Amino acid sequence: MLHAARSPAWLLVMLALVLAEWVWRRRVRGVGYDGRGALASLAVGAGHLLSGVLPALVLGGLFAAAARWAPVHWPVGDWRTWLAAFFAVELAYYVFHRASHEVRWLWTTHAVHHTPEEMTLLSSIRLGWTNLLSFGWVCYLPLVLAGFDPRLVFALLAFNLHYQFFLHTEAVGRLGPLEWVLTRHRITACTTGRMRRTWTATTVAC
Repeated sequence: MLHAARSPAWLLVMLALVLAEWVWRRRVRGVGYDGRGALASLAVGAGHLLSGVLPALVLGGLFAAAARWAPVHWPVGDWRTWLAAFFAVELAYYVFHRASHEVRWLWTTHAVHHTPEEMTLLSSIRLGWTNLLSFGWVCYLPLVLAGFDPRLVFALLAFNLHYQFFLHTEAVGRLGPLEWVLTRHRITACTTGRMRRTWTATTVAC
């Protein structure tokens, strides 16, 4: 997952989209980025990548060791394994994300992501540096114990991370019927007057 986030091709895509969003904000909103906020997001994002090296090594070894205890091992070459793993990762992310808002220990790491005052693509990279210590990764450990290859789990988590980059912008309007199944990164009001959050990464499940 860390390797995917550092991919030169992906970084170029991110840069191109950030520039496009800045142009859109200038033309449509009449303002670009908040300079201090953008620099803060870049600094926090860079720190997240650097601080993620050790956790990636530790968790890679831990998940590989846990995989040895799995009673079954689902074939990575089977598309059905990928489909099942996709929804399993979605469920695990739901638990992780909701717990990150409701459990204070997890919130101390996740709160960093909610500090930007603007919804921009750059705000998506403002991520905490203490994921290993917050133990949010425990939410994904059952997937490995259930027989999913750790590499498959990390690959799908990387996909989720990349997908969520596109959600942090006001440049994209409503998506019509696609919003019935795809996650949008916003909070909407329910008919009861309470606020409803979408906790999943890519699909709407709550």
